[in-house]
Amino acid sequence: MKPRMMLFSHVSNAFTITGAERLLLRFCQEMSAYFDCVLVAPVEGKLTAESRKKGITVEIHAFPLLYNMYTPYEGLEHEVEQLRNDPFFEKIVHLIRSSQPDLVLTNTCVNVLPAMAAKTVGVPVVWKITEVIRTNEHTAAAVRVLDRYSDWVIGISHTVLTPLMRGLPDGKTSVVEPSRSISAEELEQLSLVREKKRAQLGLKGSHFCVGYISSFIYEAKGLLYFVEMALKLCSRYPQCRFWIIGKPSDSIYYSQCISMIRQSGYSKRFILTSFEASLTKVYGVMDAVVVPSMVEEGFGLTALEGLMYGRPVVAFAQGGLAELMQQTGNAEFLVEPGNSDGLVASVSRFISNPEECRAIGWRNRLEADRIYGLEAYQGKLRGMVERWMNERPQWFSPQRLYEAAAGPPIQPAEAEVQPNAVVQDAARPAQPAPNKRGTARLRRKARLIRSITRRGKKRSRLSDRRKRRLPKRAATGRRKQRLARKGRMNTGSRRKGAGR
Repeated sequence: MKPRMMLFSHVSNAFTITGAERLLLRFCQEMSAYFDCVLVAPVEGKLTAESRKKGITVEIHAFPLLYNMYTPYEGLEHEVEQLRNDPFFEKIVHLIRSSQPDLVLTNTCVNVLPAMAAKTVGVPVVWKITEVIRTNEHTAAAVRVLDRYSDWVIGISHTVLTPLMRGLPDGKTSVVEPSRSISAEELEQLSLVREKKRAQLGLKGSHFCVGYISSFIYEAKGLLYFVEMALKLCSRYPQCRFWIIGKPSDSIYYSQCISMIRQSGYSKRFILTSFEASLTKVYGVMDAVVVPSMVEEGFGLTALEGLMYGRPVVAFAQGGLAELMQQTGNAEFLVEPGNSDGLVASVSRFISNPEECRAIGWRNRLEADRIYGLEAYQGKLRGMVERWMNERPQWFSPQRLYEAAAGPPIQPAEAEVQPNAVVQDAARPAQPAPNKRGTARLRRKARLIRSITRRGKKRSRLSDRRKRRLPKRAATGRRKQRLARKGRMNTGSRRKGAGR
């Protein structure tokens, strides 16, 4: 019997699936080789639907997120401990206790409550970090929270783990970069899909399509710099077309970008789409991909997808995005953040040299598959699980026996912890001591339920005996009307009753 892992997703969007959700779904699929996986999401959405299709058990339970973990501030640790008073905290504690997982994984730094609940029950926690926590004078507080409520930390890039390494003990972290696999069948269909979808969008064979993709569009995603680049290219290359895919989450910012397009006189060269389900169609249509993110991304999944589909990619040089581009030999296509002229120069090279553009795309596909393909990803996961088996063998023991009554909660960290102090976490969390008073209460409740059940059965048998022994009661008044409606009185009775 495989040990059970319960994975908590921080979101489950209804109409789109974000990069963090796709990464968690892939992680869940591959970890199913080692664990019996159960995905917990706050609501139904694309993620839960896709998970069920792939045979993953799904449960729906709402819980709050703590966004200040991403942007730490002075009162962060106090705010974290206040989550114990949230009504959803006890519900998640109950869920974990009743499900009896051997391991809990919480996804993204803002997903604090499931980690706290698991630690309260005494279940080991793996915390998967997909974003770069902002570096400021209070970052150490966020690191202390991560250390206190985790037994292992996974980063999706070295960039993600860099701000955390000073506060996390050695031997508690792994870097597992995301993966994107494309089947041979998808690659074969790419040219056919390209022609059909481009025709639907009104694109001709001579058009060079530059793409921008973001699940949600807001200032940090850099659409403004993409538009500035596009308008400069429009005046130079009449064959240029631009496909913007994404749902605006900041309507003011999005309106500003669209207004620039409308006022330029080149609006007919832009295609705006809120969501496109088929990635094969998206990257089949595009000739180049631009990722102008203005924040330090934990990883560049859009860029990786572009590389995997054999497209040249240009990106702003920061965070995990820069790490990805350098690893795949695309450092020359990294541009200083906010420099739209740099984007113009790189994309112009692709437009002016179509043969070189295709050669770069082919090289990108080979390198991306070698470093970030499914086989490489499975190897990294296998190595991490082997470390767990050697360093955390208790995670792979038979299912834990849980006490029915709640044990004492973990005490908050003491106030005198210094900002740079390392809070050591026990490698093997202690089981909560049995609560004798709570256990006795549960036993009394069980006896009461059995007693009520026995009395109910006794009354049911007595009622049956009475029905067999006693004559039918005369139907008068309201009882007669009820029986007449139900068709239980004979026709004569109905006529007689109707005449009254």
